[in-house]
Amino acid sequence: MISRPIGTSWLIDVKGRKFPGGKHGGYWKHWATQDDLVGLRHWENMFGERFTGLLVFAYLICGNKSPLPEHQLFEYRQRLYGFVGISVADYLSEIRVLSPRWRTFAMPTERFRQLAKPFEDFIVR
Repeated sequence: MISRPIGTSWLIDVKGRKFPGGKHGGYWKHWATQDDLVGLRHWENMFGERFTGLLVFAYLICGNKSPLPEHQLFEYRQRLYGFVGISVADYLSEIRVLSPRWRTFAMPTERFRQLAKPFEDFIVR
C-alpha cells in the first residue's frame, strides 16, 4: 500500500513477469488470477473511496527489448526491471478468461499497452 494524505492512495498487487516471457517468448504478459482481482476489489471496499487497487507488473528484462525506455528501468543485482501499473478498474473493464482451469484472466495486449503506465506515474502525482 502507498498511502498519501491527499489524492489517491494505492493498494498494490505486484506480479512478476519476464519480458519477453512464456515458453513462446511473448511480450507484455499481464495475466492475473481471479483471486488477485477479487482480493484487490475487496481491499478497495475495506479501505474506502480514497484507495484504488493497482496491478503492478514487475518485468525482468530478458532480451534487448523493454516495456519502458531505458531511463525508467531499475537495476538490481545486475538485472534490469521495468515496472508498469494499471488500475484494477481499468483492467477489469476489458478482461477475458485466459484459462478456466487456472482461473486466470488477461485483457487484449494492445489495450493493456494503451492503459498501463510506468509505475512512477502513479506515485509521483
